[in-house]
Amino acid sequence: MKRNTENHTISGSGINITDSISLAFNSRYRINSRLLLILITMAGIAGFTLSFLSLFSLDCSRKMIYLSEAVFFVISSVFCMFPSKARNLNLLLYLVWGFIVYKNINEFALGYGILINIISHKIGLVAPALTVYHIPSDADPYYCLTLFMMFMLSAIVPVLCYNTIVKPRFIIAFLVTFPFIETGLMFGFSPDHTAFSLLISYWVAEFTMRVAGNQYHTESGKPVFVRRNNIFVSSGNLRNNVIEDIGIITLISVFAVFIISSAVISAFRVERPDKVVKARTDIKTAISDFSIEKIANNIQTDSDRNPAMEKSQLGNFSKVSFQNKTDLTMLISDKVSGIIYLKGFTGSEYRNNTWYSLSDKNAAEYKSLFDTMKKNRAVSAVLQLQK
Repeated sequence: MKRNTENHTISGSGINITDSISLAFNSRYRINSRLLLILITMAGIAGFTLSFLSLFSLDCSRKMIYLSEAVFFVISSVFCMFPSKARNLNLLLYLVWGFIVYKNINEFALGYGILINIISHKIGLVAPALTVYHIPSDADPYYCLTLFMMFMLSAIVPVLCYNTIVKPRFIIAFLVTFPFIETGLMFGFSPDHTAFSLLISYWVAEFTMRVAGNQYHTESGKPVFVRRNNIFVSSGNLRNNVIEDIGIITLISVFAVFIISSAVISAFRVERPDKVVKARTDIKTAISDFSIEKIANNIQTDSDRNPAMEKSQLGNFSKVSFQNKTDLTMLISDKVSGIIYLKGFTGSEYRNNTWYSLSDKNAAEYKSLFDTMKKNRAVSAVLQLQK
C-alpha cells in the first residue's frame, strides 16, 4: 500500500476538510501475478501444440517446433511484462518472423502444400495415389514441413501471450486455437486426451479471468480510488489482484477433473452406451452433410424427392457413414467374385444438377427408335450365342 502525498482541501463556513485517501498496487505482488499468468499461458500453448500435432501423423521435427515456440514465448512474455508502450515490441517478433519466411518462401510454401496433402489423405478427401498440391521430387518434405510448422505455430504464441498476460481475452485466445483442432474434430479424429484436456482447462481459465475482472493493472503509485467532485469512487481495478489466482486455480482444478475422470474410466473400463455413440455419429453426419441446397431438397414434397419415380438429385450425400443399423439384406445363391452394382434409378435427361426420368411424351415421340434399339440388341445377343 502507498499513501498519495496530494491533498485536497475544502473550505467553507469556517470548516476545513482535508483528504488524502488513495490505494495503489504493490509492485512486488504485480510480478507474482504476472508469473501466474505466464504459467497459464504456458499451459495454453502446450495444450494447443500437442493437441494439433496429435491429430495427424506429421513427419517433421517436433523438437525444432518446441524450440521455436519456446524462443517466441520467452521473448514475448518478457515484452508483455513491460509498460504499455513497450509491449509493442512484440511487433518486432513478427517483423523477424516475416523476414525469415520471406528468405525461405519456397520451402515455406512447399511445407504448406505437404501439410494440406497429409490432411487431405487423412480425411479421405483425395485418393491415396493423388495429391492436392504437387511436390517436386527434389524437395525435402521433412525439412519443408518442419519449417512451416515451426513458423505457423510460433506465430500464435505472441497472440496468446498478449491476450493472457497483458489482458485476458477469451474470445481471441479461443478463435486462434480452436480452428486448428476443429480440422480434425470435424472429420472424427480425436487429439490426445491429456493435451486436449489441458487446452480446455486453459480456455476455461481465460473465461473465468475475463468474467472475474479484466482491467489493466494500474501503474505504480496510481490510485485506484479517484475523486469525482467531493466523492471518492473506485476506478474499477480493485478486482485485478485476484483474477490471476482465479485463473491458476481454475486451470489446475479443471485439468485435475479431466485426469481423475480419465483414470477412473480406465480403471473401471467404462464404455460409452450405444445410444451415446449413435447420437454422436448422427450429429457428426448431420454437420458434415449440412448445406442450404440439401435443406431446400428436404422441404420438397415426397413425390418430388422420390428417386425411383421421377428424378434423382445429385449431391444429397457427401459420404457414406456407419450408423450401426441394418438397411438392406440380400440373399445370393452363387458366390460373388466381382463388384455388385445395385440399380436404384435410371435417368434420361440431366438438368439443374438432377437426372430426370423420360416423360411419357418423349417416350412416345422416340418409340420407333426404342423399338429399333431393342431389336438390334436382340439380334446382337443371338449372334453372340451363335459364335
